[in-house]
Amino acid sequence: MRYNFKPTEEWLNKVQRSALQFGGGCSAAFVSTDGLIMTNHHCGRNKLSSIQDEGENLLKDGFYAEELEDERLVPNLYVDQLISITDVTNEVKEVMKKEKSHNKKLQYVIRSKLR
Repeated sequence: MRYNFKPTEEWLNKVQRSALQFGGGCSAAFVSTDGLIMTNHHCGRNKLSSIQDEGENLLKDGFYAEELEDERLVPNLYVDQLISITDVTNEVKEVMKKEKSHNKKLQYVIRSKLR
């Protein structure tokens, strides 16, 4: 290994759980234990008008919260966090071998995603 880096299971879990889907499509990540999220500029700029006070232009001037209580929550923002990953490869392969009908195979895959 070039950098002699050997990630532990604990490190992998922490990194995995910091990964987010922001606002229905953008990538993001937790950057603090208090829930502060970082994402790309283009992912958040359309949300700025919902948190700026009268006379502010957050897109132009930016925003810095000196204290945690100064942070502004974005209303109606949905952020999806990856909690776990389950390898279902063998389960899916078994169903694909057993089922003859394409529709039954498809139904199984759809049901699996809804679990």
